[in-house]
Amino acid sequence: MVLQSEQQTAPGDPYVSNLGRFVTDGVVQRWRHRLTIDWEHGPYSLMLGNSYMSSYDDQNSAIDTDSGSVVTKNRVAAYSLWDLSGAWAVTRELKLRAGVQNLLNTSPPFSNQAYYFINGYDPSYTDPRGRFYYLSATYRFN
Repeated sequence: MVLQSEQQTAPGDPYVSNLGRFVTDGVVQRWRHRLTIDWEHGPYSLMLGNSYMSSYDDQNSAIDTDSGSVVTKNRVAAYSLWDLSGAWAVTRELKLRAGVQNLLNTSPPFSNQAYYFINGYDPSYTDPRGRFYYLSATYRFN
């Protein structure tokens, strides 16, 4: 949990809080965590993990282009991803693993930020790939 964070946008400018809001080039979330639960039984193991980032005030608000007035202040929603993997130790030297990242296929929350070349979401905060699967093998030479 972050209790205070401030950023100076240019030399001589006053410091402004970037805690829970996008300032200049990024945001500092009030809360971020990575929780993992591991289970092992003989040569088998499972891992369930959760990555969470709290919501924040977006860089840009929605603007009415006709009147030039601010219509809404966008709040980027909290972002939570679940991952699952399983492994099998075939021998002492060889271990096979298969897993799914972003198990629930959670889309990144909408962001109206204009700092990064990608629009519609904040790439410093999210993973746009969606659900993906992986396989890996680890071999230890003695």
